[in-house]
Amino acid sequence: MAKTESIIDFLDKSRSAMSRTHTTSSAPAPSLRPATFAFSTKSKAIIDAIHSEEGNPNHLTYVNARNETALRALAADRLPGLSRQHKALAKHISDADQGKLHVSAKTKAFWQEKMVAVELLLAVFEKSNEGDSELAGDALSDRQQFYAEAHKSWEVGLKVVLDKVNGEVIGPFSLGDQLSLADLHLASWLARLVKLSGGLYEDNGDTAIAKLEAQVGVVTKDFKTEDAQGKTQNHSKLAAFWDAMRVRPSWKEVYGQGLY
Repeated sequence: MAKTESIIDFLDKSRSAMSRTHTTSSAPAPSLRPATFAFSTKSKAIIDAIHSEEGNPNHLTYVNARNETALRALAADRLPGLSRQHKALAKHISDADQGKLHVSAKTKAFWQEKMVAVELLLAVFEKSNEGDSELAGDALSDRQQFYAEAHKSWEVGLKVVLDKVNGEVIGPFSLGDQLSLADLHLASWLARLVKLSGGLYEDNGDTAIAKLEAQVGVVTKDFKTEDAQGKTQNHSKLAAFWDAMRVRPSWKEVYGQGLY
């Protein structure tokens, strides 16, 4: 069991009124699974969007730069790990070719495909200290392709996913006033995206989502609240969700030292 969806579903199904001391609780923790078909459908739509390839934070991490300054910072952060990954893949492929490591053709093909992707990133990251105007030939072409992929991933692919999730969420939580299974997926996913966008644990919902919007574009603000003076304010549902989560003890325990 490796997929996030399967792990969260398994943990929720494992909850019961029976404690570890084999006594029955009079107030057991409620199941987080949706109670109705309509809510199940909405929950699935949110979870599927979050776990789509377009919404994958792992990919977005490596293309999180659309100018020279951001590229230098990204390369400084990711180049050491990427170099180690390239070395490990090269060894695995070499050992498989020499018969020292017995793997399926499918596994070897996966390694080779991964190696190509890593080498493309390395080619860009290793020249990150050179300005755009200093590059020529393949190096310039590689950087232009990288910028194009970064734009497509953040401002096109992710924007579609954010609009989908923001539209499906009822507010302040995914299915309304009560925490549900979809919120566990949404909380960790959104925290990673906000972190990649320069957001902080201390940010309120509007601030956190504004930083994300600066990377992808504006999302709809159709969740209404009233301030202390009774004045109506509009927020995105993602901002309302962030505010609802950040006051929870579990959120403070997980992210109190900073987003990740």
